[in-house]
Amino acid sequence: MPLLGPSTDFASAPALPAPSARTGRPRLVDINTKAFRTLDVAAAYWLGFIFADGHVSAQTGRWELVVHLAEVDRRHIEELRELVGGTIGRTSTGSRLRVCSRALVEDLVSLGVYPRKSTRCGRPPVLDGEPRRAFLRGLFDGDGCLHLAKGRHPMAAFCGRPEIVDWFVREVSVSPVSFRDRGVTRYAQWSSSTAARALATFLYGGPGPRLARKAALAEAF
Repeated sequence: MPLLGPSTDFASAPALPAPSARTGRPRLVDINTKAFRTLDVAAAYWLGFIFADGHVSAQTGRWELVVHLAEVDRRHIEELRELVGGTIGRTSTGSRLRVCSRALVEDLVSLGVYPRKSTRCGRPPVLDGEPRRAFLRGLFDGDGCLHLAKGRHPMAAFCGRPEIVDWFVREVSVSPVSFRDRGVTRYAQWSSSTAARALATFLYGGPGPRLARKAALAEAF
């Protein structure tokens, strides 16, 4: 299914502060500032995952990417660090990856990952083939859910801002799907076993990274 053209559903890119001279101590942590210059399968997946579970700050003196994950998914955040660099620290609920780099943040903003994403949603990049599927899988690994109702009935759901949920549903093109809104969050749900299996097969049938526990559920479908 081809990607849609530009839509007013998505916010325009924010204006970023002008570059300023670097201050403070020299950087001691290796950072891959060009991680998203080429969106191959791996980079496209992690971009999708950051769309869902990451956030960026773009302020003078504070340019950073931050991703929080539960401790059960620590290996996943370590895999992301292998691509972008940065440091992982513990939080009260799990692990946090922090990457301080203006160049990396600028690239992410140009690809639709905007600061204050709870109030504005950037448009995903135009991708084809396996990078496109990987991006969608990254989104789903961040904001999607697979489960077996009563231990045997496959179901799937995806939630987020209405703009990105509607876009995701059009892109995966799996029906029937139902919607409900709660505040500023929209939920898409595939309650049919056939639809849930088709979604899982599409998302996890291709190459590239994946969240291990969701990929295992997809196989169980």
